[in-house]
Amino acid sequence: MTTMRALFVLALILGSHAAFAEDKPWEVGVPADKQDAALALYKEGNAFFAQDQFKDALAKYVQALQIWDHPAIRYNAAVCLINLDRPVEAYDDLEAALRYGEPPLGNDLYKQGLSYQKLLAGRIADLTISPKQDAKITLDGQPLPTGTVNRHVLTGDHQIVAEKPGYQTETRPVHVNAGEHVTVVIELHAVDHRVLARRYPRWVPWTVIGAGGVVALAGLPFMLAASSAFNSYDAGVSASCKVGCPPAPLPSQYATDLDHGKLFRTLGYSAFAVGGALIASGVALVVLNQPRLVTPAVGADSVGLVVSGRW
Repeated sequence: MTTMRALFVLALILGSHAAFAEDKPWEVGVPADKQDAALALYKEGNAFFAQDQFKDALAKYVQALQIWDHPAIRYNAAVCLINLDRPVEAYDDLEAALRYGEPPLGNDLYKQGLSYQKLLAGRIADLTISPKQDAKITLDGQPLPTGTVNRHVLTGDHQIVAEKPGYQTETRPVHVNAGEHVTVVIELHAVDHRVLARRYPRWVPWTVIGAGGVVALAGLPFMLAASSAFNSYDAGVSASCKVGCPPAPLPSQYATDLDHGKLFRTLGYSAFAVGGALIASGVALVVLNQPRLVTPAVGADSVGLVVSGRW
């Protein structure tokens, strides 16, 4: 296994020299000094690669790619990522490595790259996130650039979160299977800043109803007193009737009972009427005092409510 790995790395190095020497599209715009600098880092990475130090090798390849995005460097970076169990990044680098076909890699490495790509594809899905508003989007906690974003992701469950001031935060779970291309459209909804408010404090209508009940109850003693006075009057008149009823002239004590009865009855009816009116008013206030949606109005010198709805 060690011999095969050494021969494999050696093949990479020799193959890359041939590729670097050719004038190909991947060389366009990259001056010779930058090519030399990238090649030096590439060789350092290969030295780590030969010792199975894939993390250190990857670091060198990443530095080299910042200077020159050459397919051979991408290819080696992808192999490191496979060994580091980072399949999504490996798949992305393999796509970049294979984009020019066989020429920059040679026949053997190109075929090997296609095999790697096919194996990784069994764990990868395509995910497109398309927000309708410019918002802060994260995929599995990682921030994404604004606008529509295409990503390779591992198969399984993922979570998309979209945030924007003045809008409700959208959390969207998504499940993808190998080879699928899933598009998720995110549409945020504005936050409703309106609040529920009442015309009066909640206790006011119920206090009016309670006061009406108290006044109405106060009429009961008057009605009882009126009934007692009328009963006393009726009993006295019946007892004093000898020739005819009512007696004439009416004894003064019975006239007093009659007057008291009328007075107490009037007071009782009045209390009932006032109490009933208060109770009816309280019920009306309960209806009018139902909460309504209002928009807080904040000004430089005042804070108030802007009513939204009908009363």
